[in-house]
Amino acid sequence: RSLRWLPGLLAAGPKARFSAADLFERRARRSPLHPFVRFEGRSFDYGEANTAANRIAHWALERGVRPGQTVALLMQNRPEYLFAWLGIAKAGATTALLHAGARGPALTHALRESGARLLLVGAECVEALASIEPELYAQLEIHGVCDPAQPGLALPLGAKSLDEESAGMSPWNPDR
Repeated sequence: RSLRWLPGLLAAGPKARFSAADLFERRARRSPLHPFVRFEGRSFDYGEANTAANRIAHWALERGVRPGQTVALLMQNRPEYLFAWLGIAKAGATTALLHAGARGPALTHALRESGARLLLVGAECVEALASIEPELYAQLEIHGVCDPAQPGLALPLGAKSLDEESAGMSPWNPDR
């Protein structure tokens, strides 16, 4: 079923007049109640996923994220990963998808090369984030995303809660 998106995603490139976020919005508008993702006993339809992504997009826009900027994302595979990526795409920025298993010099290098100053990090990746060089850590604006499957995990030191900050944001699609 995922392959149905492939032609559209391949056409959505740097010079395209539409993005993957546009394709997602179109699908959410046409089939809001259709299942989008099922993960470990949780299920989200396109409408719910679009609402979650919209809240993140409006949060990012309010923080000053603009097209041409890069926002880093360090999170294990879970629905919130997709919502964060789509939300950043809806804000027009590029998402640097960091490998959740990377540690130390590899993660430090990836973050430096991305040029991102804003990092969205899953609470399950606190240990990985703590392994980067302290001077780089100090330069990052870090926002944590809790994992509903592991509610006891703490956010990284100095991180703000993206969950709390985006909760009151608009659920509607941001302006293209």
